[in-house]
Amino acid sequence: KINDRRKKKPKINVSHIMIFSNKEKKVEDPEERINELYAMIMQGESFEKIAKQFSEDKNTALNGGKLKTFGQGDLRVPKFENAAYSIKNEGEVIAPIQSAFGWHIIKLNEKLPIPSFEEQKDDIEKKVKGGARALVVSQAINDKIIKKYGFEEGESYISYFNNYVNDSILVRKWTYSSIPLKENKILFTIGGHDATYTNFAEYLRDNQKILKKYTNKESLLLDMYTRFKNETLESYFKERLEIENTEYATILNDYRNGLLVYDVMNKNIWQIAKTDSIGLKNYYDKNKNNYKWKKRLDVDIYSSSDKITIEEAKTLLMRGEELTTVKKQINSDGKINIITKSDIFEIDQSELPEGLIHKKGVSDIKLNDGFYVVVNIKEVIQPILKEFDEVRGIVISDFQTEIEKKWMLSLRDKYKVEINNKSLKKLKRKLDN
Repeated sequence: KINDRRKKKPKINVSHIMIFSNKEKKVEDPEERINELYAMIMQGESFEKIAKQFSEDKNTALNGGKLKTFGQGDLRVPKFENAAYSIKNEGEVIAPIQSAFGWHIIKLNEKLPIPSFEEQKDDIEKKVKGGARALVVSQAINDKIIKKYGFEEGESYISYFNNYVNDSILVRKWTYSSIPLKENKILFTIGGHDATYTNFAEYLRDNQKILKKYTNKESLLLDMYTRFKNETLESYFKERLEIENTEYATILNDYRNGLLVYDVMNKNIWQIAKTDSIGLKNYYDKNKNNYKWKKRLDVDIYSSSDKITIEEAKTLLMRGEELTTVKKQINSDGKINIITKSDIFEIDQSELPEGLIHKKGVSDIKLNDGFYVVVNIKEVIQPILKEFDEVRGIVISDFQTEIEKKWMLSLRDKYKVEINNKSLKKLKRKLDN
């Protein structure tokens, strides 16, 4: 029975400029910054140039802020998607909007024609057979688990993890670092079990290698959180089932007894690395030089598309004027002529212009992605060791590798391995055929 119909919206392609909402980590106010960038676009600055220089979504910034073409419901970020679909004309730019991840300026590049039924037939069949029905079944099961054991939402993960996880996760190379105890908040509680920020972080670490390809971090985090939540609910249900159903517990126990390789690895490597705090600290102390900050610069960066404007800023800086004075004097009459950014960067970070001399004081004027840039270097911070707590996750991973190497060597010394070359050749021939 059909109860309602709605017209399918076409796929669209948009570009965006993004500033994350994590105020506590920034000198500049995110809302103020996004409004400055919007004002520059309204003054005639190129959207693509602004995106390349100032967007904090580094994955799309390199391409002028351009996102992958998407359809309704694809992004799972309703506020962003609704705003993008509200744009009427190609080339139009809308005023900043705020999503769960931060502030966005959105430009509509193209509205694609809706494909015919024949063009969509294969894709529709796959969706009907797979995803949608599977999600309905999974949600129904989770609803029963929640109803049976009770469920309570805790702190939102969005703002914290948007800052905690960098864009390297998009290429499956994100490095886990431990979350300080005071920041380790509860995401949700199922029955008597608390799921924390650390649990989600470890889930991201352990599952990033099997991720499908994502073009933006926001969608990745949303999908991964949904998977984490669902798997946590199912895991809790299985744990309780083991307690409540003796027959199931017996079968599960037999299965566990068969996982010899996992048990041996867990006992001899993984658990040692996690629980041997003295050994872990000793490993860090022995290999400290592998965990260093590069040389860093504490800077104020001034950017403008107009060379005369940046020359004026440099003159003011050479006189000893502070950042607020420079901005006030140059951004007059409600016009945004200059953008500033204050932070501490390692010398090879993309925010710093190429050819910058690492010397305290006001730099020469540089050209960076179409903008003239002058940098006031307030302090040059020489390379120093990272504290153990800053790199604990990396150290655990390296320590595990070290333990595994030693364990494998001890096994080779203890047990002699003989290879039957005749059987090996026969097996190779079978595989080749």
